[in-house]
Amino acid sequence: MKRLGIVLAALFSFIALSQAQSANKMATTILKEVSEKTKSYNSIKIEFTYRMENEAANISDSFNGVLLAQGDKYRLDIAGQTIISNGETLWTYLKDAREVQVNNAQAGEGSIAPTQLLDTYDKDFKSKLIDETTYKGRQVQVIELKPKEDQPFEKAEITIDKGKKQVLSLSVNDQSNSVYTYQVNSFKPNVNVSEDDFTFNKEKHPDVDVIDMR
Repeated sequence: MKRLGIVLAALFSFIALSQAQSANKMATTILKEVSEKTKSYNSIKIEFTYRMENEAANISDSFNGVLLAQGDKYRLDIAGQTIISNGETLWTYLKDAREVQVNNAQAGEGSIAPTQLLDTYDKDFKSKLIDETTYKGRQVQVIELKPKEDQPFEKAEITIDKGKKQVLSLSVNDQSNSVYTYQVNSFKPNVNVSEDDFTFNKEKHPDVDVIDMR
């Protein structure tokens, strides 16, 4: 799950001829609209299914997860771990190990906040609109992103609800021929949140070891 934070951000918006240039401009416009729509919400809650497949290694894993986000703050529950950030501190709670690792928010691997990722699609990625089609009765647009510089992944594809300007799915191919897919099952904007959602309360977990890595 080390790449989880890197791929998570893409849940919010990843986003040579004149014809190709036109497609690229269209992709940039779409991603900008998704970014602006997402950042207009006070908070969001996303329920999703994560799948990781590598045919060569005969690996196929699937987990359900929940992401709660407000600005630079977020809480991610998936596969027996909870990743929490209040924008300054990052907690990684490993339930089975009864352990919580504490880092500075910008120091943990893949700990970039969702709103920061929304601002990098044009600077860090080459985007191209590769398809417009109908999926489960919805008009959708499929955008391919390739990093301009070395990244842990080679390319990503984002499927966007054209009408709602929301990400429906994200597929990422990394350099080891693994494919990570995130399918959005539920997207709820402006949900009620509190500061407690974005901090780890040690008093509620007295049997948990705290490992401060700052």
